[in-house]
Amino acid sequence: MPLLPSPSAATTPAHLRYLEDADDVGRLLLRHDWHDYALGPIAHWPPRLHEVLKLCLNSNFPYIVYWGPQLLTFWNSAGSLFFGGQHPHALGLPLHDIQSDAARALAPRIAQVLKNGLAVLFEDMQVIYRRNDYEEEFYETFSYSPILNDDGQVTGIITPIIDTTAHVIGVRRLRTLGDLATQTRSAHSLAQYCESLSPCLARNPYDLPFFALYAGQTDAALRLVAQAGLGEVPEAGLPLQIGMDQGGAPDDSGRFDPAHRLATAMASGQLTVLAAASVVQPVPQGVWDAAPRSVAVLPIRAPAGAEQQFFLVAGINPYKLLDRDYRDFLGMLATQIGRGLADCRAFEEAAARARAELASLMRRTTMGELATSIAHEVNQPLAALVIDANACLRWLAATPPNLEEAQAAARRIVSSGRHAGNVVRGIREFLNGAASTRRHSNLVECVWASLGLVRTEALRHDIGLRVRLAATLPQVCVDTTQIQQVMLNLLLNAIEALQQVRDRARSITLEMCASADGVQILVHDNGSGFGATDPERLFDAFYTTKPEGLGFGLSLSRSIIEAHGGRMYAAARQPHGVTIGCMLPAAGEGPR
Repeated sequence: MPLLPSPSAATTPAHLRYLEDADDVGRLLLRHDWHDYALGPIAHWPPRLHEVLKLCLNSNFPYIVYWGPQLLTFWNSAGSLFFGGQHPHALGLPLHDIQSDAARALAPRIAQVLKNGLAVLFEDMQVIYRRNDYEEEFYETFSYSPILNDDGQVTGIITPIIDTTAHVIGVRRLRTLGDLATQTRSAHSLAQYCESLSPCLARNPYDLPFFALYAGQTDAALRLVAQAGLGEVPEAGLPLQIGMDQGGAPDDSGRFDPAHRLATAMASGQLTVLAAASVVQPVPQGVWDAAPRSVAVLPIRAPAGAEQQFFLVAGINPYKLLDRDYRDFLGMLATQIGRGLADCRAFEEAAARARAELASLMRRTTMGELATSIAHEVNQPLAALVIDANACLRWLAATPPNLEEAQAAARRIVSSGRHAGNVVRGIREFLNGAASTRRHSNLVECVWASLGLVRTEALRHDIGLRVRLAATLPQVCVDTTQIQQVMLNLLLNAIEALQQVRDRARSITLEMCASADGVQILVHDNGSGFGATDPERLFDAFYTTKPEGLGFGLSLSRSIIEAHGGRMYAAARQPHGVTIGCMLPAAGEGPR
């Protein structure tokens, strides 16, 4: 910028003396040789331009002035911050010559003001222009206000301007860290964390044009577990796997391949900057119109006690230097990812302990249920055996002894013993994984055998037993021991339900008839019923309506019937009692 000798107060025209009293830019303008510039000597500049410059040069607020159709550009000392590397030699040059890259974005907006003479305001507008020696991302809040001549024509624009770059980028980075904290909170494993990490970081393509997370055991290769911004085929860019033992080793051609370069950077244990083209091919540019020139590789502190190690590879904004603020952002990002991974590890360890405790509890519960089931299964024929044995003793002790009834009771004892043996054998076969023995049957034998086992108990409580059998019944394919156990359980439950009834004759009816799909077995009683209880609850394990019941009988009975392809249900009878029904499918064609 050619300068003239400093003018004295006596030689400076009166209308230019404001430049001597203004900031440094005013004195520079006064000393500058303007003869070869579009405006000519400064003393001949339009009075309106001097008025505007007098306002701007005496302000501590940043101002820019665009003058004339060429948009000759002036600024004050505070505004020089927007022209780093171009101050002061570019003062008075056309905007396009000073900042051609920014002029492409600003010129249409300036032209709008020059055309209609209306002021406009832009808040946090993104501008990319060269300042110092590289193009940089800026955000500015500014107003274009027209400068009017005496005829009301627009001759220029005055622009008060605020640099909001630090605010906009700071908010953007804080939002990323906040999103990372909230949107990965529900992750309970490494896979879930990576699944939520990728879309979260992908929402900031300005500071993270692309990124990748590598994880692996300390003595094994690292693998790519999360990525964003690398396109649909990430293997075309960053390596899918990195062997940490390869650090520093060249490839066959003597050059370092991407995996080797990344391994070397990771082995350093600190933030390392690499040329983007040396580790990613092709380099994705994302939202920018230029691809990142560098990538940052930094370690992530592994959860305490973890054998895994993690590394973050992040593309660097092509329009931002990796300055202290940028490094701090990446460091906080890595720290937060490390905390998230630590939380996942803690949750996985807690879940593993809970699963182990639950498995132990389930084993204990299963053994308890099994023992209860066995006791319930065996208890019924044993109870019948004791009842008939007592009856036999009573008949023998009678005077004279009733040998006929005693012999009948003894035969029932034998039958109950055989039934108990069959139950024990069935349980043993079940525990050994053997298939149950099923054969075709019309179930009549099961009905009479079951009635015979409970006849004495029913007589002792003055309960009438009735049987209604259809003339013809389809055959079913069943394990007769199991079906007899179901009938015996239903009959004994009915006897217990009737023991407290005093106001009416007590009766149980066992009915068997044909149905559309097979055979229907019904046990009716006129006891107290189950009140307001949901009938389905009667079949839940551990649920019972009896003071000393375990709640397993009906649950086991339903399991047996359903295992035979049937179904079991309960219904209230009017005016008293309950009906328990079993449906068994008819047998298919086969050996009888």
